[in-house]
Order: sequence, then structure tokens, then C-alpha cells
Amino acid sequence: MKQKITFLLVMMCLFSISTYAQTQFWSDTFEGSPSSGTRVPEVNGGTTTGYFRLTDGSNISQIVPFTGKQGNNYWAGEDHNGPGSGFPGEGTSANNPLNELQIEWTGINISGKSGLSFSGLLAAASTNEPWDNQNACISGVGTTNTDYIILEYSIDGGPYSNLIRFYNRGSASGTGDKYLFEDTNNDGCGDGIQLTNVFGEFTKTIAGTGTTMNLRIRVYSEGNNEEWGIDNFRLFEAPVCNVALTPASQTNVACNGGATGAATVNVATGGTAPYTYDWTPGNPTGDGTTSVSGLTAGTWTCTVTDANSCTASVNFTITQPTAISLTPASQTNVACNGGANGAAAVNNATGGAGGYTYNWTPGNPTGDGTPSVTGLTAGTWTCTVTDANSCTTSVNFTVTQPTAISLTAASQTNVSCNGGSNGAAAVNTPTGGAGGYTYNWTPGNPTGDGTPSVTGLTAGTWTCTVTDANACTTSVNFTVTQPTAISLTAASQTNVACNGGATGAAAVNAATGGAGGYTYDWTPGNPTGDGTPSVTGLTAGTWTCTVTDANACTTSVNFTVTQPTAISLTAASQTNVACNGGATGAAAVNAATGGAGGYTYDWTPGNPTGDGTPSVTGLTAGTWTCTVTDANACTTSVNFTVTQPTTLSTATGSQTNVSCNGGSNGSASVTPSGGTPGYTYSWSPSGGTAATATGLAAGTYTVTVTDANGCTATRDFTITEPTALSTATNSQTNVSCNGGSNGSASVTPSGGTPGYTYSWSPSGGTAATATGLAAGTYTVTVTDANGCTATRDFTITEPTALSTATNSQTNVSCNGGSNGSASVTPSGGTPGYTYSWSPSGGTAATATGLAAGTYTVTVTDANGCTATRDFTITQPTALSTATSSQTNVSCNGGSNGSASVTPSGGTPGYTYSWSPSGGTAATATGLAAGTYTVTVTDANGCTATRDFTITEPTALSTATNSQTNVSCNGGTNGSASVTPSGGTPGYTYSWSPSGGTAATATGLAAGTYTVTVTDANGCTATRNFTITEPTAISLTATSQTNVSCNGETNGSASVTPSGGTPGYTYSWSPSGGTAASATGLAAGTYTVTVTDANGCTATRDFTITEPTAIDNTISELTTGILTANEVGATYQWYECPNNLLIGETNQEFTPTTLGDYRVEVTVGSCTVQSTCFTVTTLGTGTFENKFQFVIYPNPNSGLLNIDSNFDGEFLIVNQLGQTVKTFKVNSSIENSINVESLADGIYYIKGTNGTQISSQKLIIKK
Repeated sequence: MKQKITFLLVMMCLFSISTYAQTQFWSDTFEGSPSSGTRVPEVNGGTTTGYFRLTDGSNISQIVPFTGKQGNNYWAGEDHNGPGSGFPGEGTSANNPLNELQIEWTGINISGKSGLSFSGLLAAASTNEPWDNQNACISGVGTTNTDYIILEYSIDGGPYSNLIRFYNRGSASGTGDKYLFEDTNNDGCGDGIQLTNVFGEFTKTIAGTGTTMNLRIRVYSEGNNEEWGIDNFRLFEAPVCNVALTPASQTNVACNGGATGAATVNVATGGTAPYTYDWTPGNPTGDGTTSVSGLTAGTWTCTVTDANSCTASVNFTITQPTAISLTPASQTNVACNGGANGAAAVNNATGGAGGYTYNWTPGNPTGDGTPSVTGLTAGTWTCTVTDANSCTTSVNFTVTQPTAISLTAASQTNVSCNGGSNGAAAVNTPTGGAGGYTYNWTPGNPTGDGTPSVTGLTAGTWTCTVTDANACTTSVNFTVTQPTAISLTAASQTNVACNGGATGAAAVNAATGGAGGYTYDWTPGNPTGDGTPSVTGLTAGTWTCTVTDANACTTSVNFTVTQPTAISLTAASQTNVACNGGATGAAAVNAATGGAGGYTYDWTPGNPTGDGTPSVTGLTAGTWTCTVTDANACTTSVNFTVTQPTTLSTATGSQTNVSCNGGSNGSASVTPSGGTPGYTYSWSPSGGTAATATGLAAGTYTVTVTDANGCTATRDFTITEPTALSTATNSQTNVSCNGGSNGSASVTPSGGTPGYTYSWSPSGGTAATATGLAAGTYTVTVTDANGCTATRDFTITEPTALSTATNSQTNVSCNGGSNGSASVTPSGGTPGYTYSWSPSGGTAATATGLAAGTYTVTVTDANGCTATRDFTITQPTALSTATSSQTNVSCNGGSNGSASVTPSGGTPGYTYSWSPSGGTAATATGLAAGTYTVTVTDANGCTATRDFTITEPTALSTATNSQTNVSCNGGTNGSASVTPSGGTPGYTYSWSPSGGTAATATGLAAGTYTVTVTDANGCTATRNFTITEPTAISLTATSQTNVSCNGETNGSASVTPSGGTPGYTYSWSPSGGTAASATGLAAGTYTVTVTDANGCTATRDFTITEPTAIDNTISELTTGILTANEVGATYQWYECPNNLLIGETNQEFTPTTLGDYRVEVTVGSCTVQSTCFTVTTLGTGTFENKFQFVIYPNPNSGLLNIDSNFDGEFLIVNQLGQTVKTFKVNSSIENSINVESLADGIYYIKGTNGTQISSQKLIIKK
């Protein structure tokens, strides 16, 4: 199995060589020409608002300036579609979409190179307009095309392959989506890193090998603020790596969750020394070497890196045992308060290393050392299991006990009425005890017996006795009382004076007896005085006074109140008012009967004729009342409602006015109401005698209505007519341009009835204003809301046609010149002409200073009518210096640069002038670094210039460097690194006195090292490094505490480190935690490993001791006599499980009864308990009839009863063995002892009679 694991690890190592050192072999820093091959275009140009050029940023317009460039120059682009920008192959705006511009690098030598990759800086920004992406993304915000930046490569003339692409993300325009983002999945939508105005480094791998490579960047930008830039393009190769690493050994973790694992690899082979080793994850002890320790379970990887940054890895899988598992199996709580019959058990432990031991704490319960124990008192017990590797785990048990039974009275209700049985009593729910309470009420069996509350009690004493599940009892007494009987008698009565009246009265004498607090209730109803012994305002009938006392007990007295017969009064006759508002009504009653006689008559309201007699006259409409009063002032009334007709009214009427001015089709109508129907009508000055008058002209009319009784009412009507319809107000606008149709005519009618409609002829529509009219005559007909009409004629005119037939032009004399001109002479239209030339040329009739191109003049007359004329201005071909080459200075400070130009175009017969130097030939030589300008002049004196920037390499520098000091004293993991700049790339390195030939020297011990850097041209620069190391770690033992009692775990040890790199961590083994101090230690040897912030370690051992174990066994010396086998200790004997035997503190003990006994042995501060020893035979026959006594109630809070079968001395002893009370007991009586002075707790009562002793446990609970 071990061989198989080793094979797998070796295979993993073979496949783990995946990291390669990268070597740069090509670059274009844009400070001159590429390091090899050709860049096209070399410089280019463009204006500051539309460019595609090599720049240092000072000669271009930037919305947001680019930052983060390397060196002086970079290539930038903006506004590719701007006409006239001077881009090669770029047309005018009319020729779009020729907006893609390219830079191509050709002829890059890649022969023999592998593992190719590209790195370069790119930037892009946009503020006023987003980079468009309409064609590639669904929700794009582009206008017509898709903008992009695409970098591609081609090997040995093959097709171009994508290297990196940038697009807009294509979502709605906003703050984050108007920029370019890397297209990581080649779907034409940006989804990766955003390009900003800060140059960002992008690195991509290149697939394939070959002889030569071409690079190409393609940029499509049609917005006028889409800016981009590139800088420092580089190509790298990665040599083949062959470093190998194999595993040597492995140690697994001893305990689950521990950190005792270790792993070792063999020294690496292959590759280029020196090697560095890195263990992951974390920084285990020994990291940086071939061997590490302090590993936790899991996968650990050792990666070796050689001097060329080639790597190989080996994985180790560190295992650990499973965690110890310990679970509770069962638990038995203490049955009775103060008892010791609890028990607990755990399931057999699993996991860990086996070989388990069990320790129960506190104390040593019966069964300690096994998975189950008994004889537990209430409290928390812990079972701790330790396996063969000293790993531990614990389970806690909380053993409970019931509290003492407590019973208190809750409520009592006495009998409310004498002789009743509505008494009640209740106790609060008992607490304590074992629960399962039963209730018994005595005497008899009241309703609810067997529950906490009973009802239906008569007056007397009742007792509730509660018994719990353990048959413990306690009682509460209730004395139920009752009041005396209530007495009530009648006092007086007054009958009603008038029939139906309420003048009766009645009274009772004050009630006596009962519970007092009397209330009086008179029924039926609520007479005046209700609630008191006397009432008034009674009607005839039977009235009852009921008295209720404070307990709701009642008694009653009845009264019969009488009354005389009722007065009788009836209506005799009634006459209503004849006319509305009159006073011709009359009314009469028949003579009154009943009551007490001696009647008087009163008519209301007012005093009508006949008031005081049974009949009256002269009544107006309304309600009249006749009231009769007898000798007892009793009254009765009769009401009469005298009516009258309603008022005659002409309020409802309608009219129709004359519809047209001067007509007579008006009408008026009246609908009378009120009065007496049978109406007649009369209209004046005309209109007839019907309810409706018709054929009325404008004017005022009156109608008179007469009802059947000759009453009249009138109403006036005013008939109106509209004013005459008129079209006097009107306007018109003539056609502005010959042949146009923008004439208009408008009419504004007045008079008639508004709601006008319009009709224009022969055209013009149906609105008040007719528009879009050509020259001609038009008639409008206006009709008002009543159909009346009026007409109006309009004549629309137009000017003669505008013409640009007369014109002339002069072409440009030289390519690129602007001395062309064009002229136009307009005629026709409306004089007052203006001119506009496009795309330039001014606003005069003649445009001058024109370059070659097409121009359009627009002539506008005084009415805004226009005519256009196109002119095409031509020019000869342009003089060009596009073909050129240069050779840069090879060394910083040299002067072997050259530049050459080959002109074309213009008129041959060229001459040359170089400045600031270079001569007058087509090629300038002997140039130092700098900018040179050549001016080429053709035979016609036309000139063209071209700038050349001759570059030189920067001075070789080693200013950028870094170092890593040795992490641990005496170690060799220091390193130093130099990053050269300047000079000519292709650097080599030499470290002394050691360190190798790479840019980074590793495996260095403390000391001084010098690196010499040589560039491709043999230039050198040096840099010194001083590698330091920390002092060695030192450990001082600051304290140690040994275990106080054998088998305990209260030992401790503490260490204080110094030296190394502060930030120490601690690991104690085999246990002890991760602090500077380890506590809770058992006896044994412990090692602390201190690790500083750099992973350096130091160890120190501590030996924790413990005293010898106390003997906790019992022997039986002779029959019935026990002895503790530990000599010279202190002792306390118990009757199992935990019944303290007061006074039994000798090494020997003679039991008085058969049973189980144990001893507690103390030596110094250490105490142990024996197991229970069973006594089956007593040592003397005198103990066969052991005396006994009984105590109750128990628990107790005041008076304790004792029944004993012997006379003797008794003691009450607390749990500390202290006597708190003494007394004598007589066996012939029930003895009572007051224990109120004792505090709550557990006590023991010990009775003695000569040589015999007996004890009982007493619980005090108040």
C-alpha cells in the first residue's frame, strides 16, 4: 500500500510542472522603432481634434488625459470619422463607414520560441458620447455601427487570430455603459475589465509556433469623443522546465483536531539550482525547507521553485483518527428532595484511539470508572472519557430533585345568605414534591372534591389534604361563616289622584338583619326615590319593594295603589278655512264626562271667538287644541287640524326665443299650480287664451291665470332674437414663392348664433382659416348655429420664380491649396437675396479661398425662397513624403542615427532641406537622438515636411529592487531581486559571492551580496544588498504547578519567549492549548512549541508530578466490622448511597443494621470515596432489634412531630456535622419539637440509647 501511495505522489509531481519563467524577446515602446520587424504606419498624424498618431500627449486634444504611460510616447486615436483629419485612406463624412484604422507589426522573429504570450498597455475613454454597440448587442445604444478595439496575431502568413477584443456592453446609455469592456467570450459584447483613461496592463497567451509573427490592432470609432491609446507592447517566451520533486515521508495527526502531522520531500532534482520550497496552505513549522511539522489533517502541498521560476509540486494527505464520540444513554433523577438515588449512564465511547477510561466528577459515585454510576445527589455530574492517546471528551448530566411539597390557601367564600350552601374554598396549586397530586376535602363530599377547589359549602370548618405521587401529605383548614336573616315591613301608602296619573307613594321601614349594606329596588319601572325606603310618582297598580343585602340576599313587601276613572272628551264638529290665508274655520267638542266634575274649557293657541265654551269660530288654518280640566285639576285634550287650499302659483313656465334676427317663431308657456283647479289664461299684448302662446316676435308678453274660485296670478316673458350674421372681419396671406402653396385666408364671423361652420371653394377646407393655398380666387361660406349664412371672396397672388442660372468658378492652382473661387448671380423671386456656401465659402455672392472639393451655394430671396447651384473645384495631386525610413542611435549618447525620405506627387524636380541639421540630400546621416524635420520642395515651389524622432536607449539602471531577509536565525531563505530598466533589454545577471545568474537570488544566508546586470549591448550596472536575520528564539519557564491530588488535572505550566520575531503562537503537546500558559494538566511530560511571526520555532519540556494515590478500598476485619485500608487519614462513613453517619469518623466502623456502606478518605486536601461495601452479617446480636423513630411532616417549616420506640437523647446536626439543637424524646407520647429557628436546608436527626444509634434526614423548607 505504501508503495502505491508513493507512485501516485510521484505521478502527481510529474504532472505538476506547469509554471514557466517568461523571457521578453520583442517590444515596441513607441519611443522609436520596434525591437524587430516593422510597424506601419510609423508616425501618422491628424489634427488635435481628430487624430491617429504617435504622441507624448501634448499635441492632441483629450477629454480626459491619459495617465500611466511608460516612457515618453504612446499611440493615440480619436474621431476617426472626422472629415479632413488627414488619416490615410479616410474619406469625407459622405463616404463613411471608412472609420476603422489599423497599426500592423510585421516580420517579428519567433523562430525556435515556444510558450508565447503578449503583454501591453491599453486605455480608452469617452465622456460626451458612448462607444457604440448597435450591431452586436440587442439593447445597444450605438447610432449606425459598432465601435471596437481588436488586437490580433498571425503566424507565418496565416489568417489573423483574436488575441483580445473590447466592445461596449450594449445596455442603455448611462454612467457605466458608454465605455469599452473586454469581450471575454468573443460574442461581440463587452463583459470583462473596463478600459479607462489610465493605461491598464493586459496579458494574453499566443497559441502556436513558427518562424515569423505579425501583430495587428484594429480600432473602429465613429464618435467625436471616443479616445483610445496603446503603449509598451511586448512578446515573451517560456523555456521548457524540468524540475522534479518526490515525497520522502509523512506522519499523520495523532488526535482528531490536532496539529502533530509532518511531511518531508526529497531534495528537488532537475531544473536550475538554487531551489526554494513553499508549503501550503498556511505557514507550517519548517516552511521554506524540505520538511515541515505541526500539520493539521488535510491536503498539504510542497511547491519547489528553481532559479528560472520553474515549479513542481507534491501533495500530502495528512489523516487523523475520528473524534471520540460520547453520548448520554440514560439518566435517573433523585426521587425525593434531599435524596441520593440518582443515576446516569453513557453509551460506550467510539472513535479516537480506543482504550477508553471513564471518570465521573465531582466525587467518586458508585460505578465510577465505568460507563454508568448510581447513588447520585442532585447537581451536575460529568463523565470524561480518555482514549489511548490521552484525547478526551465529556458529557454533562444535570440530576434534578423535586422540591418540598408546599400548599397554601388560595381563596375562601363564606355562605352569602343565612341557611344557604354557596360557600366555597380553594387552595393554590401545590408545588414541590413528586407531583401527581390528589386532593381530599372533609367533612363530607362537597362539589369539586378531588380538585383544588370546592363549592356548595355550608357554614362550618372544612379541610383540604393534598397527597403527592410519593404519598406525602399536607393540609389547609377553612372556617366558612353565614349572616343572620333579613327583616322588612311596610310603613305607608298614598293612592293616585288622577286617572293615569303618577302621584301615588309608598314607604317601608328600614331593613334589619342579613349582611347589611342594603339596597332597595321598587318594581315595576323606576319610580322617584327608587333605591331608597320610600318612593313617589307611582301609577295605579301593584308595587313591590325588594331589599338586597351585601351578600345579594333578598326579601320583599307589596303595595296596591288605586286611581279614579278617566275624563272623557270627544270632537263634535270642524269647519276648514275656505281660502288660503283666511280665518273662516270653526270647531266644537261634546260635553266632558268622567273625572271629578266641575269642568272648564280652554282653546289654544290664542283666544278664538267662544274660548271657554265647548265651541269656537274665526279660526285660521292650523292645529287647535281644546283642554278640559276637572275639580282635581286633571286634564284631557282634543286636537283639531284646520286646513286651507295652497297658494295659486305660475312659477313653472318656459319660452322659445326667435331663432333668427327679424323672425317671429318665438313661443311662451305657463303651468299653474295651487289654488283651486279649473284654470283660465289671458296673454297680452297678444298670444291668445291657451296655456301656450306661439308665433311671437321679439318683445315682452304677460299671461294672467284665474282659478275656479276667481283667484288670479300673472307671469311676464321676454322673447329675444340674435343679431345679424356678418363676415366683415377677414385677412389673407399671399403665396411667398412662385409655384408654392403656402397662401392662406381667414374669416372671423360675428353676429348670428355662435357655433359657426365654414366651407371654402374651390378648396381650403372647413376651418375659419384656409391654408396651403396656391395663387387663385377662393370663396368662404359661413353658417351659424341656426343655419343662417354669409359669404366672402379672397384673391391669393404669387411672385415670379427665383433663378441661379448665371454663375462662374476658378479652380485651385496647387494640391492642398485654397485659392479656388465660385460666383453666382440670382434673378427672379423677391429681391433682397442672401447667400450660404457649403461646406464653406462664406455668405457673399462670390466664395473665395476655396480648396478642392464640391461646394453648394444656396440663394434665399426676401420671402425665404431658395435656389441652389453646385460647383466642383479641382486641384493637382498632393506632394507627399509618406515613404520614409530611419535608424535610431544604437547607444545612449551616440550619433549614428539616420533618416531618409522618398517624395511623390507634386511636380518632380525635388530639393531637400534638413533641420536643425542633416544636409540637403534625401538621406541625413550622423544624427544624434532628437527630432529632425525634412522639407521637400517640388518644381512648382510646393513644399511638404516630415518629422523624424531619432531615439536612443535610456541609461541602464538597477534602481528598482527588493529583498527578503532570512526569516529564522541561521536560515537560508533570504532572497534579493533586481529589476533593471533602461539600456537595451536582454539583461543577464551575476551575483557574488553566491546567488546564481537570475534576476532573483534565493536561498541566501545573512550577509552582503552584489549583483552585476549586463544589457544586450554589454553595458553594466551593480547593486548591493545586505540580507539580515533575527536573533534566535529563547524560552524561559516562568512557572509550573504540579497536580495537587492523584488523578486530578489541575497542573499548569507557563513559558515566556524572547528573540525571534515577536507575534508568538504556542502549541502544547500532548495537550494544553495554544496560550503561553497551559492549565488543566494531568501528571506527565508536556512540550510547548513556540512559533514566532516568521514561523521559526523553539521547544521546552515540563514534567508535571502528582502525589501517590489514596487507597479507597474497604476490608472487613471480622464479621460486621469494617476498616478503611488507607492508614493515617481522616474518615467519614456513609450509609449508601449518601446517608451521612454522624460521628462515624474512625478508620474502623461497626454497622448497626444490615446494608451497604462506604467511606470517604481524606489525606491533606485530597479526598477519595470507596465503593459501597455490603454488610450481610452484623457483628453483635444486640443490633438485631435496632430502635426506630419516625418524624413528620418532612419537609418541615415549624413544628416537627417525633414518634419513637425508645427513650433517648436526640441531636439535630447540619451537613457540616455541627450540632444545632438537642432534646429528649419520650417513647410513650407523640413528641413535638419547634424547628422554626433552623434555616432552609438538609439536616440529620440522630437518636442514641446507650450503645444504639439511629438517624433520619430532615428537610427544612419555609
